[in-house]
This record gives sequence, C-alpha cells and structure tokens, in this order.
Amino acid sequence: KKLIEENYPLEKISEVEALRYFHTSAKINKIENIPQKNNILLVSDYSDKSNLNLLNAINNINKINLEYKFTLKEHPLKSLNINSFINIKKTYKNFFELRKNNHVAIVSNTTSAVIDLYLLDYKIISIMDNRSINLSPMRKSKNIIFLSNFDELPKILSDMKFNNYNFKNKKFFYLNKDLRLWKK
Repeated sequence: KKLIEENYPLEKISEVEALRYFHTSAKINKIENIPQKNNILLVSDYSDKSNLNLLNAINNINKINLEYKFTLKEHPLKSLNINSFINIKKTYKNFFELRKNNHVAIVSNTTSAVIDLYLLDYKIISIMDNRSINLSPMRKSKNIIFLSNFDELPKILSDMKFNNYNFKNKKFFYLNKDLRLWKK
C-alpha cells in the first residue's frame, strides 16, 4: 500500500510471503501460560537515546514503588548498564519463550522487534522521544500505545487488560506455508 501511495510502478510490485517471520507464525497458537500481570518485558534498541528514554520510563514506575518485575531483552549489539535497577534482570531467551511469563512489552519506538512482539500478541507500549519522529514500523497501529509522557505509564499498566488473546487476527504478513506467492 505504501509503495502504491508513493507512485511506485504497480508492475514492479510483488506480494510474497515474509520469510523472516515464519518462525514466529508457527508458534503463535502454541503459547500456553497466561503470564502474571506484574511481569513486563523490556526490549532495548541500538540507539543510546532510545534506551535512555526506555530506562527513564522505568525509573518513573520505580519512583511510585509499584510491584513490577522487568526482564530486559537487549539489542544483540548493545549492552545496557542496569546496575542501578534492582527489579530488572537481563535475558537471552527468545520472544516466544519470554511470552510464557510476560504479557506486556515496553519497547523503544525505533526497534523492528515490535513486529515480532505484535505477532506474538504482546500488549505493547512504545516509548517515544518528543524531540524526534516516530520511527516505529508499527507507528500507525491502533493496537500499540505510543507514550511520550512517562507519568502516564503506571496508570496505563494498571489499566491494561490481560486475557484477550487475538492470535488469529494478525494478518500483517503473507505467511503461506507452501510459499505459493514466492513460487508464482
């Protein structure tokens, strides 16, 4: 749709299956546990600025003394110093494994990992920076909360609903197992 909006020649556009997301789509209906409300996944990015915003948002929650446990999934090329956070633990598990214990993910607005999280039906809060544009590949999604006022984060977390799984309605990519679009 975006290519067409930008007047890209229709004859050069081919709709094909998204090979990168086959591993995610195969696991969508296999999530068994309903995670606890107070377990939250943090997903960092390569950008120091985005990571600082993410940690500032978490600092805001910690000031209120809410009982949340955070699991940090770092960008593979960027390690974060979280020594001052006693309630954040790092992990190397994949998003599917993490989904068993986490229902909510708080991410930077520049990470492409938001697509994996969306497909696995995480409730997603994307932390914005008021001084830059929203670079999220999901920026137009109504299913993601884009947040620039960190003071609102504790209320958003306490108001979230945690039992409405919606795996079957994730029509974001073509994911035909027979790859008929690629073959065509």
